[in-house]
Amino acid sequence: MGLFNNMFVDKNIVAVLNSILSNVCDLGCRLGATSNVTISALSSEICPSGTVILTATITTTFGANTYQWQELINGVWTDISGATAITYSGILTDPEEYSYRVLVTSCGGKIVVSNAVTVAVVSPTHLVYDSSDDNEICNGGTTILHGEVVGCAGVQTFQWQEFNGVAWVNIPGATSIDYTTPNLLESGGTSIDVPGSYEYRVESLCDGCGGVYSDGEYIVVNADPTVIATTEDDEICNGGISILHTEVIGGAGGNIYQWQELIDGVWTPIPGAEGADYITPELSTGTYIYRVGVTQDSGCQAFSNFVVITAVEDPVVTISADDETIPVEGVFILSSVVTGGSETSSYQWQRLIADVWTDIFGANSDTWSNTGLDPELNLIQAGTYPFRLLVIQDSGCEAYSNTVTITVT
Repeated sequence: MGLFNNMFVDKNIVAVLNSILSNVCDLGCRLGATSNVTISALSSEICPSGTVILTATITTTFGANTYQWQELINGVWTDISGATAITYSGILTDPEEYSYRVLVTSCGGKIVVSNAVTVAVVSPTHLVYDSSDDNEICNGGTTILHGEVVGCAGVQTFQWQEFNGVAWVNIPGATSIDYTTPNLLESGGTSIDVPGSYEYRVESLCDGCGGVYSDGEYIVVNADPTVIATTEDDEICNGGISILHTEVIGGAGGNIYQWQELIDGVWTPIPGAEGADYITPELSTGTYIYRVGVTQDSGCQAFSNFVVITAVEDPVVTISADDETIPVEGVFILSSVVTGGSETSSYQWQRLIADVWTDIFGANSDTWSNTGLDPELNLIQAGTYPFRLLVIQDSGCEAYSNTVTITVT
């Protein structure tokens, strides 16, 4: 073998030593150099699609060895193609037990059979569930997805995935038990089941054993809501009020309202005005502009159209009589003129009785006469009889006329 060729010794001694060493190696090969082979597995249990790693240990050897790994298939030890190294690794998928051994052939042709090692592929027994804070949001909104694992007492790891229309794809960095989506768009979404929606699921690994997936969550992205504001009366009088109403169409989730008033060019929230309807305070003469903002689920926010309320001065009411002096049981006619105010007028004629202004039953037009009424109104006694007119229009529009006194002689 020439082990001593380069040493500074006598050449004859070197030749003798090399000859002795060569004879010893040849003898070891002829006797069968490999005396014992033991194999071991890196892990006796692995997950589906995990890798089995086997290693052979030789206790005594002379010269080079050759290896052939085998697997027990249907009771027969079968060579594994290409498995001819001192170690062996392979991927196992089906949940069952796999048995292995190795045949070691030494330089003398002796074959030594190792012990057998069994590796089990164990299916995960834990379960994983998912949930979402909100499954229906609006354009540009986000939601938070949650995972829950049952039956894993070991180390848990997670990987959230999104369906891209063809396959499930890992979301980079989404490896926590919870996942916050990016801003989702109504125009996006890849779910084939619900157009315009997104689909997510989470994979759970317990002690590195994965392949357990949640059922998945659909996130539907709607257009923002449409908000319509109306008013019962857009023109009132000084000191009047108006009631505003809201109609909400579309969006997602319950409605949260906030009425606003345009003050000096700035939309200003009205404290406490957080209902679908809003009753204004008593408004003095002027113009008032309102709108309402509606917030629903994530991303769902919209403002209504503007509502303009105009408060005008109260109407002015003037009455007159065709004859202010009449005989007993005489007839007179009262007429009225209404200027200003807002909208249609309603009328109520009154008479002063014992210093109390008292409504005259049925006297509800812009003119009134005592013809055909009860004897008291026919004024059968001499004296003076004051009359006036109450005019009511829209909210706050209320005015009394001047007083006209009828004298009976």
